[in-house]
Amino acid sequence: MFHQQFAHHPELWHVFNMANQASGTQAHALLQSSLLFVTKFDQLDTLGQQARMIAAKHVSLDI
Repeated sequence: MFHQQFAHHPELWHVFNMANQASGTQAHALLQSSLLFVTKFDQLDTLGQQARMIAAKHVSLDI
């Protein structure tokens, strides 16, 4: 999936750590955070530090 994304949007290469892409770490982290938000969408205040870390990373990348 990610390789197709990069083929269609090469400007995103700087956003992702390629070592994490190769090892599958990025895909696993994306899945885990997606599941977390989907299961807790009505209780976002319970996400605490995890939500802050995700938000901080996205803000730092201007996403």
